[in-house]
Parts: sequence; C-alpha cells; structure tokens
Amino acid sequence: MTLVLLPHPIPLEPTDDRSAAHDGAKIIPLKVRRHHCQDVTDIARACGCDQPMLKPGRTLRPKERATTGVPGLKQVASLTDPRVWNWVFRYTNPETGSRASISYGSSVEVTFMEAVARAQRDRETVRRGRNPAASKMTLNVLVETVVTPWAQENLRSWKDLVSRYVLYFAEPLGAMQISEISAFDVEQVLAELRKPGKSLRRKRLKAATINRAAMALRTIFRLAKQHGLIDHNPLDGWQQLRENPPPPMALTVEEVRRLLIRLQAESERFRLLIELLLETALRIGEALNARFSDVDVQRRLLNLRESKGGGNEIVPLTARALQIIERLRELSHNDLLFPAARGDGPMSAPRKVLKRVFADVGIDPSACFHTLRKSTASLAASSGVDVISISRLLRHRSIRTTERHYLATYHDHLHQAVNVVSDLIRAPEPERPIRGALPCPSVPCIEIPRELRLVAA
Repeated sequence: MTLVLLPHPIPLEPTDDRSAAHDGAKIIPLKVRRHHCQDVTDIARACGCDQPMLKPGRTLRPKERATTGVPGLKQVASLTDPRVWNWVFRYTNPETGSRASISYGSSVEVTFMEAVARAQRDRETVRRGRNPAASKMTLNVLVETVVTPWAQENLRSWKDLVSRYVLYFAEPLGAMQISEISAFDVEQVLAELRKPGKSLRRKRLKAATINRAAMALRTIFRLAKQHGLIDHNPLDGWQQLRENPPPPMALTVEEVRRLLIRLQAESERFRLLIELLLETALRIGEALNARFSDVDVQRRLLNLRESKGGGNEIVPLTARALQIIERLRELSHNDLLFPAARGDGPMSAPRKVLKRVFADVGIDPSACFHTLRKSTASLAASSGVDVISISRLLRHRSIRTTERHYLATYHDHLHQAVNVVSDLIRAPEPERPIRGALPCPSVPCIEIPRELRLVAA
C-alpha cells in the first residue's frame, strides 16, 4: 500500500460504517480538535471585556538576584513597585532535606545590615542541623503547642504556669517571634509590672507575685531552648526582686483549745478534718486525696502519693491521728479518707465553713487551712523541737523556708526574752572600792607614831 501526500486536504464523503466493515476495511476514528470558547458573562460586559480570552494569562515570575558575600540571601523584585524588593533567604531544610525559604520583609521595612545579620544567623542554625523557620514561631504558639502539654504531664500546678503567662506576658510578648525576644524586652515588661495599677485588689503587685511570674516565663524559655528554638534564655541573668513577706501567723495554744470546743457544734467529718490537719501538719489537698490503702498502722505512717513536692512522701501519725483515720474508715464509702457526697472523687475544701468557725472563735479573718499547718510547726518550735526536725515534718527542701515562712514567734515568748534581759540589767552589782583608796593588805601593818615618822624623815 502506497501513501500519497496531497497538497490540499480532500473532503471525505460520509460513508456507512456497516458497509466499510462489510468490505473488511479498518476504521480509524479521527480526532477532531474543538476550540472551547469562553462565554462572555454580564460582569465581563460591564467591565468592558467583550472579547473572550481563549488563552490563560501567563504568570509572571519576579526577578531575583543574589546578595554578594551572603549565600542564600536573595533580593526578589516586587511586582507592584519596581523600586522595592523583598529579602528572601533560601536554604535546604536539614530535617527534611527539601528546599525552603524565609521572607524577611521588603527593603523599606528591613535594611541591608538587618537582612545580612538575619541571614547569617539562619545559616548558622542550618549548620547546626536545625530548621531556622521553627524559630519564627511566636510565643503564643509555643505556649499552646509545647508548653501546655508538657506542663499538664509533668506539673501538678500547671494551671498556675499557664495563667501567669496569660495574665502578665501574653499581651506584650505573645505575638513576637521567640528568637526576637531579648533580655531587654523581658526586663521592660517586668518593669511595667512594678508600676501602680497592675493589680485588681491592691495598688501595685507584690514583689513575690512578680518573681513567680518571672519564674514561669523562665520555664517557658527553658523549654524553647531545649527544643532548639533559641540559644540563650533571656531570663538567665535576671535577679529576683527582694521580697518582704509578712511574719507567719499561727494559732496559740489557747486559740487551738477554743477552736476544738467550737468544732463540737459542726459536722463530725469537718471536725475530724481539722483535728487531722493539726495532728499531722498536712496540706489541705494532701489530706483530701489521702487513701486508707496508704496508711501503715503497724509503723504509724501515711504514704502520700500526690504531694506538692512530687513523688511519694512519708508522714508520721500520732495515736490520735490513727483514731481519727479509723473513725473516717467507718464513715467513708470508698478508699478516700474524705470522699465526696457524689462520685468517686474527694470532697471539696470547706473554706466557707472554716471562715465562719474562725470568726466565731475570734481568730484573724486572714487565717486559712494553711494556718493550721503553720500552727503545728510553731507550737512544736515553742516546745523545744529543733528546726531540722520541724523542716522534715513539713517536708520542706530548705530549712530557710521553714524558718522564714512557718515558724511564728508568740508574744509571750518575746516578753519572756526581754524579761530575762531586764533581770540581768537590774541585778545588784558587788560594791567596788573607792577610787584612790589603798587596798586592804593581806597581813597586819604596824602603825608608826607621827613623832617617830618625823625623826625618820
């Protein structure tokens, strides 16, 4: 079969497929190219575009040029203003091996020296095997994605950490990138907290409140450093403010006796709770979460699973404390010493009932459950117990905490101390010899008459 190329196409007459098939010829379908015309809508006519565009518009790629002496730093031309360009740093992500880029901003916002400094810092980050784009994370995103899950898993007081950040640092520092927050920025925020009007209940925030907030922020930056987002913690060199805590308040023996008498009018479970706190110096949260299975009656010990310091802690039990626990076992319907009326959890701390009882006894209105813990420590110290034993009883890591915040000095002991000094000052002194008088000789002297003395002279 010979193919002949014709200069002009010859129109084909329509044939019957059945006849072609009958003749044994092979049918080859012809691909007819159809042009899809774009419909002109009313909106296009209103804009003056009557002619449809049959070809899509070509995307213009902005021109870019390299920066001499700074590998990876590109100057990308702006499509809107040819006189302005954008700083872009292109690199290979060491974590994934793919190409990535970071935009520093336009030439109007970022100067040449700033762009070079950022590019050199990001190149060093890539050299260390970290993704520089991760350091562009804001502080709010870090707290939400990294800090909060970590705190919920490792800290019992994780709500305090998050609430302090939200209350004091989320507004001034939350929108900033982690790598751009300096020690000066943090110092400015802490200095702003010292000004009046930052507290809702007082004229100004206490030094202890600012110190706790700064330590919470230090923990957040420490996690950022562990994840490789920053190289230096901005709060490493910060000095804590000097705190002037009020003297610790504790109940006297007479106040404790009046309290025990007043408790006879309250419910038995509340009375047993107060007596157990006085007998063991437990924190209110530790007492409410204590379980009967953790009580060692033979050794007279209580094993605390959930304590403020973390881990298991041992609390000694007195004979009266064991009696209280046995009575609570009869009143309880589960393994908890103080179960809730409904559910399997512990009961809530009856703070309103305690305030009412303290008011009836005549105790300071600022007293709380922790005052009972301080009262046990102060009464033990006034009875002659050494500070080291009291610190071990309270399960403190430092004896300074025990001396500064828990041991109250009663007024009668102060009066006793000054009376001892007064007795020493007013004690009768022995008679002193008259100045100029000769001391009495130890041997008798012979008196010489005046006449003989003159002769001798």
